[in-house]
Amino acid sequence: MDVNFDQSLKKLEDKISQFTNHKSSTYTSSIKGIGKKINIKAVVVYTLPFVLGAIILSIWKPSFVSNEVEDEQGQYTVHISFKKVVIASLILGSIIDVLIFLYLRKKEIKL
Repeated sequence: MDVNFDQSLKKLEDKISQFTNHKSSTYTSSIKGIGKKINIKAVVVYTLPFVLGAIILSIWKPSFVSNEVEDEQGQYTVHISFKKVVIASLILGSIIDVLIFLYLRKKEIKL
């Protein structure tokens, strides 16, 4: 009974292997396929304004993203509000991204 089962299993494996491509079923080839579909230049160009905006706002500490907090000695210290930095960088990054898109479209540059 085991010999008959093993033979049937081998026949099924042979039939299945005719229809499948072993290279596309591996993990590394699927990652390479995803990498070919994603335009890395576009991702970098359109995400860079958001990241740079957040970094610049964190370093610069303008009044619209920071709060003055009084401590026990009566001294005022400036604390950055993470929520305000994220919102401001999203707004600033969106405006810069639209300008980049319009510039690239006008010059007919494809990423």
